[in-house]
Formats: sequence, C-alpha cells, structure tokens
Amino acid sequence: MALLVLLYAMQGIPLGLTMGAMPFLLQAKLSMTQMGVFSMAGYPYSFKLLWSPIVDSVYSAAFGRRKSWIVPVQLASAALLICGAGWIQQQYEAGAVVPLTVLFFFFVLLAATQDIAVDGWALTLLPPHHIEYASTCQTLGMNTGYFTSFTIFLALSNAEFCNKYIRGNSTLAGLLHLQPSHPEALVSLKGYIAFWGWAFTAVTLAIALFKQEEDHLADSAAAAADEADEKQQRKAGSVKSKSSSGSADAQCLLANGGAVAAAAAAAADGGDDWGSRWREIRAAYVQLWEVVQLPAIWGLSALLLSYRLGVLPAESAASLKLLDKGVAKEALAALVLVQFPVELVSAVVAGRWASSHSPYQPFMAGYFVRLLMAVLLTALARAFPPGASSFMEHSSWFGALSAIGLVTSFSSTLMFTALGSFFNRISDPVMGGAYLTLLNTIANMGIILPKIWLFAAMDALTASSCRAGGLDGKVVAGLACPKKIRELAGSNACTDAGHTCQLDSDGFYSVSFAMAALGLGLGLAFARLFPRLARLPLERWRAKHGSLKAA
Repeated sequence: MALLVLLYAMQGIPLGLTMGAMPFLLQAKLSMTQMGVFSMAGYPYSFKLLWSPIVDSVYSAAFGRRKSWIVPVQLASAALLICGAGWIQQQYEAGAVVPLTVLFFFFVLLAATQDIAVDGWALTLLPPHHIEYASTCQTLGMNTGYFTSFTIFLALSNAEFCNKYIRGNSTLAGLLHLQPSHPEALVSLKGYIAFWGWAFTAVTLAIALFKQEEDHLADSAAAAADEADEKQQRKAGSVKSKSSSGSADAQCLLANGGAVAAAAAAAADGGDDWGSRWREIRAAYVQLWEVVQLPAIWGLSALLLSYRLGVLPAESAASLKLLDKGVAKEALAALVLVQFPVELVSAVVAGRWASSHSPYQPFMAGYFVRLLMAVLLTALARAFPPGASSFMEHSSWFGALSAIGLVTSFSSTLMFTALGSFFNRISDPVMGGAYLTLLNTIANMGIILPKIWLFAAMDALTASSCRAGGLDGKVVAGLACPKKIRELAGSNACTDAGHTCQLDSDGFYSVSFAMAALGLGLGLAFARLFPRLARLPLERWRAKHGSLKAA
C-alpha cells in the first residue's frame, strides 16, 4: 500500500502544478479566457484511454509489466522537470500562455501514462480481499502530491508569507538559519520544479533496482491455459508433451477471446513476439469498444460527465476572484497551508467511510454537501472585503473561507473514493488497467472539457464601462476598460483620459450561481440513477470477450 501511495503522489506533483499552482500564479497576468486556454494542458488526463491498451499490452516480462512503463515515464518526467525548470520560470514571468500550455500538456501526458500503469498494478499489487483500499491509496497519494505542489509550494514561494510566518518565527528561523527578513521567498518556481526532477530520479531508480514485480496475470493465464489444454487432451483421449503446449495454449486462449491473457502466457513461456503483442493490442481496443457500447456504461457516463458541473465554476475560479479583489496572496497561501494536514486526515476518514459502505450513500451525501459549499463559496467571494490581508483584522472572513474549504475537500474526497470503490467492483480484471482507465477518463472529461467554456462564459458575461465624472457619470463611448477589479484604477485608455472605470457585471457570479442551480436538478436525477447502476449484476458491466477471434 505504501508503494501505491508513493506512486500516486508522484502523479499528483505535476497535476498540482498544472491544475493548481500555475493557474493561481498566472491569474494576475492572464484573462479568464486565457486561463481557460491553459486548462487545456490537462486534456491528456481525459483522453488517456486512447493509448491505455498499448500501455497494458506492450511490456517486458523480464523487467515487469507495469515497471516497463512506470520507470521510463517517470525518468522522462524527471528529465523534463530538471531541464525545463529555468525555461518555465522565464515563460511564467513573460505571461506566455501558449508555450506554458504546451509544456505542461506534456507533463500531464506523462502523468496520465503513469496512471494507466499504476491503476493496472494496483489490481495485482494488493491482495484480493484488500482491493477496495486501492481507491483509498489513490486518494491519499494524489491529494498529498497535489497539495504539495499547490498549497505548500504557494506558501513557500511567497516572500510575504515566508517573512511573516517562517522568518518571523524565531524557532523556525533558528533551525533553518534564516535572516529575520528577506526580499525573496524560500522557494522559487524554478527551484521547486528542479527539486522534484531530482526527487523523481531518485525514487524511480530505487523502484527499478529494488522492487520486483510479480506478473500475476501471466501466472493466471498460464494456469488457465494448462487447464484448458488438459481438458482438450482428456476429451481427445490423448496426452501431449508439456514442452509443446505453450503456443497451443496461447491459440486456445486467443480463440476463446482471452487475447490479453494469451499474450501474457506466451511471454511466460518465452514465446513473446510482436505478432502476439499486436493481437493483444488489437483485442484490447476491441474489448474497450465493446465495453463502451454497454448500456450500463452509457448510464454511468451520463453521471460522470455532469456531476461536477454544479461546483466547477466556484471551485475553479473563486480563489482567482478573491485575488482579483486584492485579497493578499500570502494570506490565502497561509490558509491553504493550515488546511493541508486537516485535508490529509479527512482524506483517510472519507476513504474509510466510502470503502465500508455502498458507494451510493457517501457519493450522494458528498454531492449535496459539495454543492452547498459551492453556493456558499460564491456568495462569500462576492461579499469578501476587498484588499483583506490580515487574519487578525478579518478573522471571521478567513475563518469562513477555511471552513468551506475543509468541508469541500472532505466531500470531494468522499465522492472520489466512493466512485473509486465502485469502479474497482465493476471493472473486469481480464482487461487489466484498461477498464479502470476508461472509467477514470470519462470522469476526468467531466472536469476538463467544460472548463474552457465556463471560463470563456465568465469573460463574456463580465462587462465594464468608462464613466465621465465618477462612477455615477455618463458612459464614455469608445474608451475601453479592463475586466479585472484590480486593474480598473490602473493606467488604461479611460483613466488616462481623466475618466473612471466601473465594473458593471461580473460573469463569475452569474455563471457560478446558474451552474449550482443546474447541479441541484442533476443531483435529484442522480439520486434515482446511481442506485439502479449499483444494483446491476456484474455481467451487465462486462464485454463478451468470447466474440473475439484469433487473427
């Protein structure tokens, strides 16, 4: 279990940078639409299904089925982190959204590929009676990696936070040999990225050298092949020699649709050739296509693609709106840092609760609580005092923000773990990690695909105007004003002409409240849909592998 948590945490590091820290840092330099463009960097996580059969099928049996992908992918990530650290810092300072989107797209592509392999390894790494803990390991590991790259990094990369809470603490300053005040933060974007590049290298080499992988699939496939061959022999009244059974076993399994198992058996017997691998890959894609056509999958997909719509605007953009209102970045960084250990504990509690109950109850409980928190977060962001920078002066506001954040984290973890337990129960082990990847891919599409359109809608519904003689003056035509609150009083065509910029409408609030109302209607539909899905027998979730034929 510790290895699974570590592997999932290593996925969370680049994901935390891509989906958490970088949007937080870039919001001062980019418009909402540009922020939506950067969100496209997360697309590989939503489309990893396209290459998951290759990851499941092409490997070195001697090195290990999952290690064959995990080791080179993590080393590639390490090289990209180390070599690209300085370049990322330069592009961030320039606000170059397209180059950053392209590079982080490759970061997520590598993390998504690793996720396919780790999901498959989880099915055999844990004993069958502990398989439900795979989703708990994923929750704990991903949260640890994500929040390390989001909350801890944001705190340590902010000079005001470091001076106030670390250098200003005599005990911490003495232990770390820090000066009382310094114009720079403890960690830079370049330094943080390079650090994790070297950490990835060390962990990956340790896994490659010291962790032996047992190929349970190959063992079970070989055993099944032997049993099938013995039955054939008894039926024919003849006995074949053991030495010639390898290729016959593989053909027997392949003819009965066990293409994945056949290739594993061939590898175990030394008959690992590209012909069998190609048949395995082809069979895997056919199996996925059969699964996609199942009515049960269509019903589950409807839920997975839409269940986050009600909360997505608030959870994606509320922190950006607070920063736009002038709320101090160091205050928000301190807030999320305090939340971090509590969120880890809540992840474990939520994971155990979701794993020990029917997935329906914790999922729906988390859904409606999370939806309520999205409404409260939007309302709080609207009412939050502009320029708030001190916990002491605005303790009730920051306390409310912290409480909403903790409840949101707990409820989202509860939902994630409940779905993970449900996925593990209905997944077909014959397909390795490909089935889990299919379900996770559909779920991730529900986050990634709507985000760019929601950000664009926020931008489109935000309107500002140039007023002559103050905020109550007449609109001055032909002079444009920015759409960000913090830029309204800055230098622009309107203010340079002696007029005043006014924000007439803010698209964030209208989009967030509208989607929350939609989420309520969807939740009532999910309350009827999910129980029906949970009661379906396992055969309704399985493709008819017997329809496949040997090439």
